[in-house]
Amino acid sequence: MKKRYIFLLGLILIALCVCPVQAEQQIPAEISTALSAMEITQTAYWDSPGSTWFVLIRTPDGTNMLLCFELHEGVWVQSFHTSAAVPQGKVGVEGLHITDKVQDFVYNKTDFGPILLILTDDGGYYSYQRSDSGQWNLLKVFYLQEQVHLDFDDDSVRFRTPIDQDHNRIETVHGTFERDLRKVDLNQIPRTPQQAQEILEEMQEDE
Repeated sequence: MKKRYIFLLGLILIALCVCPVQAEQQIPAEISTALSAMEITQTAYWDSPGSTWFVLIRTPDGTNMLLCFELHEGVWVQSFHTSAAVPQGKVGVEGLHITDKVQDFVYNKTDFGPILLILTDDGGYYSYQRSDSGQWNLLKVFYLQEQVHLDFDDDSVRFRTPIDQDHNRIETVHGTFERDLRKVDLNQIPRTPQQAQEILEEMQEDE
């Protein structure tokens, strides 16, 4: 499993030029004590600014849940938790990672962090970029099975699928999608431009 994790992470590093900066850190005692009854499966730490611990736990009923702890006046406080934004069942989480930047060679663009990477054990990933206000917003998604990359911004999502070794098909769907990690539901992240359009239409009908 460890070799497979390194291989999958290597693929992401090649595609995106992810530059990890987090060092090995011991999870604070107050966090581990608060979660002593839970199974901690993954952690990721960002030092500063805005010191943050992400902790992935598995609840007694088998649910994967991601918890975010932030340092306030020397005390680690849980700011939110979510299970909807975490793979469940057969598709689990291979690892959590926080990096200071992600460079995308296809778009010749660098996104600066902190950026949280959630690596799935089927070879995909989700990434979230922290805004100046401290909100973690969905930035990129990769579905290995479909070989499709999604790139989100404030008012659109771009789908990138390979045509051959040197060319990609890029399709853009304009609209506002839920990107806040606290509210993201993986079931509402589209896998095709058609699904993206359908989700936007459903959102308009619910307003």
